[in-house]
Amino acid sequence: LCSPLGWQSSNDPNIDVDSEDILLEHFKMERDMASIQKKNSGETFQENYDEHIKVSKKYLMFTKQLEKHDKESIKRTTEHIISRFTEYIKNIQGQQHDYNPSYFHEILRIIEEKVKSAPNEGRYTFTSKYKIDLSLCLFQRASENFKEMHRAFKSSNDPVNYLESKKDDIFMSFKISCQGAISIKSLVDFQWKKLTPAVFTTMWEKNGPSNCWSHAIYLPCIQWKQN
Repeated sequence: LCSPLGWQSSNDPNIDVDSEDILLEHFKMERDMASIQKKNSGETFQENYDEHIKVSKKYLMFTKQLEKHDKESIKRTTEHIISRFTEYIKNIQGQQHDYNPSYFHEILRIIEEKVKSAPNEGRYTFTSKYKIDLSLCLFQRASENFKEMHRAFKSSNDPVNYLESKKDDIFMSFKISCQGAISIKSLVDFQWKKLTPAVFTTMWEKNGPSNCWSHAIYLPCIQWKQN
């Protein structure tokens, strides 16, 4: 049975724990990663050039700080990562699947990919701190989305909810069947009306519109035989 709204049953995934464990594993070479997770709420992300960017030694010979166009490029990289993250979340939400821990791994892959492909022209590199802080922020956002996805999936696949939505059809079938053998025709007619849309849908998906309509001419014959 589903747990009451807001409760978590023993069968529910612990998405927050998954988030923490996956981050710890991914950044296992970083010192004090567990402490960083506790200190950083991950609610917001803002580029910090002193902590997030390392200027190359060769470039430091000409200037002691990042140029304006470098900062703009860094900001665009962050925007591209967040945009790709948002697109990914919307995509998996649209599929109406249940939560899977692999979704967190894909977010990390997006960050790594965009950081490596950033057009820095060798003038600077993104630090691990940049990737950690951004990952914490995106993981927190993703966790809320994944929790909502799981609740929606669980609700739509709950047998109790399914039977509740079908109670009128079940009652009608029961009512007709209780009227005796003389009502068999009524039962068949009722079930036929329920099955016909599903038949058309399946034919449409498997055979396309042209074959669907060519086969559809036989349906009246089938229905006529039931009369």
